[in-house]
Amino acid sequence: MLFKIDTKNNFDILTPQMSRFHTKMAEELITLCAQLQKNDKSAIVDIVNIETIDAKSIPLLEQVHTQFYQNNLSFAIATVIPSIKSQLPKDLNCPYAH
Repeated sequence: MLFKIDTKNNFDILTPQMSRFHTKMAEELITLCAQLQKNDKSAIVDIVNIETIDAKSIPLLEQVHTQFYQNNLSFAIATVIPSIKSQLPKDLNCPYAH
């Protein structure tokens, strides 16, 4: 598994366990998040360990973000380093940037 999962009452914290966020990781995130949405749970993706992000995975993050909000759930990306924050769309919820 590419993510550590910390389960809370209304949300889960998903923490990638690698330093590079790549397409395979984004695909696993989509699968995990689909399950959370079925259970009416929001998600925080804590990318504290991520140092680089593949450009192809960014649209997948946007897709997950949109799906959560369409289902009246929250999705946030936490602990974002500046070099990654600058690559992400402004409307992607990253309230806890480094």
